[in-house]
Amino acid sequence: MKRILLFTLLCFTLSYSYAQYEIAIGAIGGKDGYGLSYKQFVQPEQDFQINLLYKKNFSNYDATLIGLYELHKEIHASTLHTTNLSWSFGGGFHVGYGSAYTNVESKYRVGLDLALGLEYNIDVIPFTIGAQLRPYGQYNTGDFNDPYRYWGGDASIIFRYILR
Repeated sequence: MKRILLFTLLCFTLSYSYAQYEIAIGAIGGKDGYGLSYKQFVQPEQDFQINLLYKKNFSNYDATLIGLYELHKEIHASTLHTTNLSWSFGGGFHVGYGSAYTNVESKYRVGLDLALGLEYNIDVIPFTIGAQLRPYGQYNTGDFNDPYRYWGGDASIIFRYILR
């Protein structure tokens, strides 16, 4: 009985990994912090992402919520022998909050983002691995060594589990 259940679970898992997925959840890590990532396709080549990042260094901590809308295009290359690789581009916004432990001063920030990404859908297990570049411009309140207007960028690695 255990073997039948294990075989059924394996077939069910493999069937999802070969198809274009709809929803995935996972972990993200990069220069601006680490946290949770949620991705849902609204059409076959269009998705939205929600990332929640947390960063703590020395006596400061930051939390950022990022919302992105992206367009996906498959990479068809005969040298790679795969169709599971895709690239994406899009844009969105972010809001964040930061504070210093040694100071009661805190800051809020809001900004616009661009996104350029690369994602590989793993065949044998329902996981994706991706990389994302995210240049942004933001407006900061408060002041602990941050200018009010700030241009920056983030590079992230994302691992996601495919839910369906």
